Amino acid sequence: MSLDMNRCWFIDVDGTIVEHQSDFKLLDALFNKDWKLDKILPGVAHLWDNIPEQDYIVITTARPSIFRYMTEKALKRHGLRFDYILMNLPSGPRILVNDTKPENEGGMTTAHAIPVERNKGLAWEDFEEYFSSEGTDTI
Repeated sequence: MSLDMNRCWFIDVDGTIVEHQSDFKLLDALFNKDWKLDKILPGVAHLWDNIPEQDYIVITTARPSIFRYMTEKALKRHGLRFDYILMNLPSGPRILVNDTKPENEGGMTTAHAIPVERNKGLAWEDFEEYFSSEGTDTI
């Protein structure tokens, strides 16, 4: 993967960026205006610090859109930039389908997935290991 090629990151909220929360807890926090419910997980800030500024970040979540304000507020409070938030997604598996660049354009694989264990945080080493095992540059 070329470092001069902008990437688009799709990153989930609950269990990936912040501790997983039930809709009941989120509703309670919304009702009580408890904007500090979302606790950032270990390694998340480090990952964000290493995503190039020109890359595009799409936040994905099964949270209903009623929680948009509190979700955006939490991301901003933790200093996590983003370009777009997709809400109301099903909580089942997420499948990304994209073409591979032809050989005359470098033959680049343009779809990657890095599943993480819920609420464990993001270990930078996992990302470096993943990209090097794919034969690509690290981010």
